[in-house]
Amino acid sequence: MAVHAGTIQVATRSPRRVARAVDQLLSRVERPAALIVFVSGPLSQQLEGLAETLRGVAKGLPTLVVPGDGVLTERGEVEHESAAAAVAWRGGRARLLAVTATDTAEACRLLAYRTGQTLESSPCTAALVFTRGPGLTQQALEPLRCLGRAPPVFGGASTAVELLAIDAEGEAKVSSAAALLLQGTPAPIVGSSLACRLVSEPLRITRASGSTVFELDDEPALDALSQTGSRLVGEPLLLVALVAGPDEPPRPPVVRAVHGVDPVRGGLILSERVPEGTWLAFAVREAGAARADLQRMLRDVATEACGAAVRFGLYLNGRGRGTGLYGASDVDCRMIRARFGDLPLAGVTSAFEFVADHRQTTLQLCSGALALFTIPS
Repeated sequence: MAVHAGTIQVATRSPRRVARAVDQLLSRVERPAALIVFVSGPLSQQLEGLAETLRGVAKGLPTLVVPGDGVLTERGEVEHESAAAAVAWRGGRARLLAVTATDTAEACRLLAYRTGQTLESSPCTAALVFTRGPGLTQQALEPLRCLGRAPPVFGGASTAVELLAIDAEGEAKVSSAAALLLQGTPAPIVGSSLACRLVSEPLRITRASGSTVFELDDEPALDALSQTGSRLVGEPLLLVALVAGPDEPPRPPVVRAVHGVDPVRGGLILSERVPEGTWLAFAVREAGAARADLQRMLRDVATEACGAAVRFGLYLNGRGRGTGLYGASDVDCRMIRARFGDLPLAGVTSAFEFVADHRQTTLQLCSGALALFTIPS
């Protein structure tokens, strides 16, 4: 019986076995619009083999292959092993754009340019965007936010340096960034949740240069980090959360990593440039906080769906979640299934996650990002 959307999950090192599973999936989804395949482990290093085998079964179907540290479906998660998960759906149309560049920021700029050209003649309702992970920053995503007629964007960064895109003509391209532009379907309902708990009061960056923060509230930033860490049990990894200031409208924290310290000048080296005047707080990963915020996000997206028929979902499970965070497997998938039942769901363990619209593009770390796709009314 034909279905609106379906998924497969297979633990294997063989591109041919992946293709056989995808062939079975496509036999169940009548006239699919597109196919997304997530891969992990040794399969991530076999993009050419996957291109050869998938072209044989996904003829005329825009296909995007995204590597990660693990894959998932509504059946559960496969972490740090060789596996594939895929989703295909019917309804609407999809156009695949892909670009290659050695620099991640340049790849994002080229993808934004190609997308802008396409949108001038062919508007779309949503864009699913995936990039290589190394070198991705908030600033690199800005060209995608600044597009005219920009649709809502949902996506993330692979943990690998290359993706695979196979267009409707069967041409395969190993790529640095790619976008599936969706037409004729409602925009997805999206939400994201954090895996962190704030462990300090907001502090204002009073001196910074590039990605190094030297002073917080006119005191050495390294001192603030040390004082916060001394109050915590054990030695948890401290992260930085960019937060709203006392006189700013509330907004969700944006998590960034601390890449190092400058002990001579008392500085903290962050994962990207943060300007003076920004407010930040220190944070730690915490299983309880992750569960609570995922429950909050699931309630929010269910409320926004407001009775609409949801046909499938994509879930990006940030690196730093999963078993390493919870001490148990499949926690996020079980929570999503408890809220939405046997909804077809596919996803990947990603390096970064982002949800964007006309107003804001937010690159997140250790987040769980969900997109729900509904049936047109």
